[in-house]
Amino acid sequence: MAPCGIVFAWRSVVVRAPLRVIVCAFRSERASLFAEHQPLTATVDSVRALTLGGRAQIELGHPASYYVVRALIWTAAILAVSVPLAVARYRRG
Repeated sequence: MAPCGIVFAWRSVVVRAPLRVIVCAFRSERASLFAEHQPLTATVDSVRALTLGGRAQIELGHPASYYVVRALIWTAAILAVSVPLAVARYRRG
């Protein structure tokens, strides 16, 4: 991929420039750290680990149970926040 500069052809400015800005934003360390700790990442990692079977620990560095537990913790945390909010809003009217 080209460096994070903006090319000044009209097609590049309209089509490619926004995409390059997004790609450059996600190359930073903070963005990659943010991406590693998302609920979808935990779910995808757990599916990958379960699909790999016995090779999961060798290829991913942790056993499949590690990724499954992380995905379940994210699910429980999301439910713990969203269910009380939904019930409160339902009761209000």
